[in-house]
Formats: sequence, C-alpha cells, structure tokens
Amino acid sequence: MLPSSAVISNICTAHPGRAQVINELTHLLAYPGCVPPFLFVQDAFCPRRTRLLLEDILRVTKARTAVVRAQAATTQHAVFEAVLQQLMYDPEGMQLQKEWNKGWTNSVDGFCAGLREILGSTSENEVVVRPSSPTKKAAAKSRSKSRSPKKSPAKRKQAVDPEDDEEDAAAMDVDPVVEESSGPVVLVIDAAEHLRDHLPDLLVPVSRLAELARIDITTIFISTWSWMDIQPVFAASPDPYILHFPPLDKQAILSTFSMSFAKASNTARLDGPYSISLGGMFNKYTSILHDTCIAYVRDVDELAYICGATWVPFVQPIVDAWRIRQTELDVMDEDTPPPPPSEQTQHQFIKAIMPALTAALEVLYPRAVSPRDFATQYITPVLANVIINFANAEDEPAPISPIKHNSPRKAGQRESQAQRQAQADALLLARGLPRMAQYILVAAYVASFNPPRSDVRLFGRTSDGRGRRKKGGGMAKARRRCCQIPPRLAGPSAFPLERLIALLGRLLEDYDPPVQDDDTTVDVGALSLECAEVDVGRVQTLALINELSTLRLLHRTGAADKAIDGVVTFKCGISYAVTLVLAKELGIKGFSDYLWEPDSF
Repeated sequence: MLPSSAVISNICTAHPGRAQVINELTHLLAYPGCVPPFLFVQDAFCPRRTRLLLEDILRVTKARTAVVRAQAATTQHAVFEAVLQQLMYDPEGMQLQKEWNKGWTNSVDGFCAGLREILGSTSENEVVVRPSSPTKKAAAKSRSKSRSPKKSPAKRKQAVDPEDDEEDAAAMDVDPVVEESSGPVVLVIDAAEHLRDHLPDLLVPVSRLAELARIDITTIFISTWSWMDIQPVFAASPDPYILHFPPLDKQAILSTFSMSFAKASNTARLDGPYSISLGGMFNKYTSILHDTCIAYVRDVDELAYICGATWVPFVQPIVDAWRIRQTELDVMDEDTPPPPPSEQTQHQFIKAIMPALTAALEVLYPRAVSPRDFATQYITPVLANVIINFANAEDEPAPISPIKHNSPRKAGQRESQAQRQAQADALLLARGLPRMAQYILVAAYVASFNPPRSDVRLFGRTSDGRGRRKKGGGMAKARRRCCQIPPRLAGPSAFPLERLIALLGRLLEDYDPPVQDDDTTVDVGALSLECAEVDVGRVQTLALINELSTLRLLHRTGAADKAIDGVVTFKCGISYAVTLVLAKELGIKGFSDYLWEPDSF
C-alpha cells in the first residue's frame, strides 16, 4: 500500500536532496506483487545515510525487513542466522511462533527451507482458496455412487434427489481465506562489495534468493561500487534494478546541518554552544566549512564530524562572554536567549578560523589527533585576541533621521555600551591568564605607550630606595605641539626585551611582595627586590613571553638578523580597557600614574 503524501513529504524533509529517489523507491516497494526480486543501490559518497533512508522507506511501507552488514558478517552461517533471526519478527515487532532449526544455517538449501518455514511456502500476497469440508450425506452419496452400476442418462436424471442437489451445491462452494501481508519481504545487504572479497560463494545465491527459495522476497544491495565491479563472472547473477544516488549539493548538505543544529538546540542551554541565538552564525560557519572541505570530503558524515569537532571550541569564547556578561549585569533569565554576536564579531571569528579548517583536512579528518587536542592547538590560540561584541538595538542605525542617530544621548549610550563590553572582554581575558602573564602584559603596555625617557621619572626610586620620585623634579616635560598625535591614536611602539624585563621587575617589586608589610622582622623592600630579580630571570618567564607572542597578545617585531644579534623587540597587542582591568585584578592602584600622557587615554 502506497503511503500518504504527508508521510512521503516527511521522509523527503528528513533526507534533503533525495526527493526523486524517495518517490521512486516508495512506489517500487509499496505493492508487494510488483517489487523486483533484485535491486542494486549505488551511493559512492554517503552510503550510511542511504541505508537509513532505505530503512525509513521500508518502515512506512510496513515491509518485513532483514538488514545485514557485510562488513560484520564473516561466515555464511553468521549471514543466514542474522537474516532468519530478524525475519522471526513481524513488522510490528511481535515474534512469530516458529521453532528454530539448527539446520537452517548450515547450507543454502537449509537457509531456503528456513525462509519457507518462516514466511510460508506460498506467496503472502496470494489469495489462498480452501474448499469447505463436505457433509456426511455428500460423503456417503459419493461412496454410493462409486459402488452403484452405471445407469443410463434418463434413469440417472430421475434418481437425483432435490435435497442432495442443494447439499452438493453447498459442498462445491469455496471459503476464500485471504492472507494479505502488510508489505513486501526485503533482505538488505549493506556494503555489498565485501561479499565479493570475503564471501564470494554467497553472491549468486543471495541475488537469486526469490528463485531458489520459491517465495516472494526482494534482495537489495547497497554499495559504493558499481554493479559492474561486483557482479560474478559468467553472468551467474540476474541483472538488478539499479538505482544511482548522486552526490548531495551544497543546499542539501547545509539543510542537513541546520536540522541537526535545530534538534540539538531544543534540549541545549540557551547560553550554550547550540543556543538558538547562534543559529545564523552556525549557517555561515557551515557554509565556509563546506566551501573549504567539499573538494576533498564528499561524505556528509565526515563533514558533520569535522563540524561537530570544531564548532564547540569555535564559539566557546562567545559562550564564556555571555556568562560573564550575565554575571556582571546581574541578568540571569533562563527563558530569554542571550543576544547574538554582532556581524563584525562573526566576520572576525570566521576569518580567524579559516587556517584551522584547512588544518582539519590534514590532521582531524584522518584522525591523526583527537578533537580536544585539535581545538587546543589550532582553534583556541587564534581566537584569544578577538574582541567580542553583541548585537542589540543600540548598534542598529536609525531608520529615519541621521540627526537623531548622531545625537549626544545616542552617542553616550553607545559609548557606555562599548565600555561595558570592553570590560567584560577584559575580565574574560584576565581570568584565563596566569598572574605572571598579567604582569607581563601590563608592563608591555606601559613600554609601548610611554617614551623610554619617561621610565626614570615614573619608575625611579629615591636615594633610600623606598618610594618613587616626586613628579615635581626630574626631567622637564616638553611643550606639546598642536600637531602632536596622542599615543592612543598613534598606536603602540616597539620596545626591546631588556626594557620589558626592567619594567616587569619594578612592577613585581612594588605589587607582588613575598611577605606582608606588617612583618617587622624582615626587610620587605630588600626581599621584594631580590625576589623580583629572581622571577624576571627565570626561564619560565622568558617562555611565557614567547607564548604570549604566539597568542598575538604581544607582537614580535624586527628583522631576523637582528634577533640573531640579540636585539629582540615587541609591541603590545592589548587595548587600554584590557590593561586597566588587568591592573585592577593585580591590585595596581592608580595605573594612570604610570602613563606619560594619561589624559590622552
């Protein structure tokens, strides 16, 4: 019986890009008497999804199905037992009252006998006509007729009893018993190309199963090879009804990913990686993933593996920013999804992830590394310095008048929103770095935005070694020219490694003492100076500077030949807002006092 159009439409929705083959297979398998005895389905790109599609079609057509994976079947005994065990159940899952015979799995003849015993020797869609049992009078009459001598036609006509005629007519009536099956009987062999290599003797009997067992059964082969590569020699197998599944196009693959994301978002947290707020970003990400990998990976399952392994670490910074933002703003609404990232943030994230997607083809696709190691090596470092902004109504342009859009009130709202977002991003960065790395970044910012001649004035000590010099003495500040560019707009300047280590040691001496100040038994100043000199000279500190350069929080500058001579220069890669929060986390009070021109910031 052909399923309804709504059922077929649901299958087409669950398997995008397969509407044509779904309609063809549904019409083939809907009528038990019209099903070909042998079908061959070829899908060279994603055979697993083809098997799932075929199982869905067989389910809606109410067919009695046995599915065997040729990869797992190593002997013919295992194949026969798997088929018969599955056919012992009807389409509703009820076990049939059949006794198991061990001889069914010993040979092909025994297997055919088992099929006839389980399914019936006659076709299940035939109408079996059984005559009703004759009455006693009709039986006695037949015996008497056989013993009596022959009579002439006239005498025989006179000897007929009217009551006997009625009983004979009743005896000749038939009682039709219609045994209708709910659907065809189908045997599916998945990865049929393995039969040729491991069980070649089964290739011909399975393909001719309907002929050998004398029952209505259909055999379907699913393979990535063509029939010309699998068929046995001398044309021993019949020619099958061949169905070719073409590769899925981009729209079908993206629709498959979108359905998986929608299914995961129904049970996921609103502030998690599969939040509905990230649906638009997920569609853009899968489109970029498809364009990058489709030339080398055509299997949808493999693309889904790469997507699932890279999506969670890809959006993890956004998820962390959501949760920090909720904590800072005191907003804990479990029913309202958080705001999605802005278009600029999405563009920056996708641009940063492009090298990681290319590397996924080399190490993640062949399973050279685990997804966790791949995220640690290729995804987390490139996203560490991306500033996250969220889309909201204040970021949208005014649709009516540009005067209202540029009004001081709107500008103040946008500025305050940007400041809050910058503080949230800085707090996220501060909590993820070691304490020594935070000191290095603060010292790098001071070295980038202060001239070298200001170090003595800002970090110098008095003659007794306690406290900084007063701002009243020392080097006079030059008069600012009208055309001088503020340091904030000019950008960071390069500084040598020795200057960074010197500023780092001064910050450690002032704000990271080894003991408390109220301890009178120890000279805190001398001990702090000694510990600072030891800390800045450690190999771990130099390695941490190199790691920050790898994370693009410090930018290494200068030519390679100068680096060989020992001159290594860096530039700071963080903003003023990030540095301010880092200083606050470290307990550096009055950070603006360390800047040469604090008014410009």
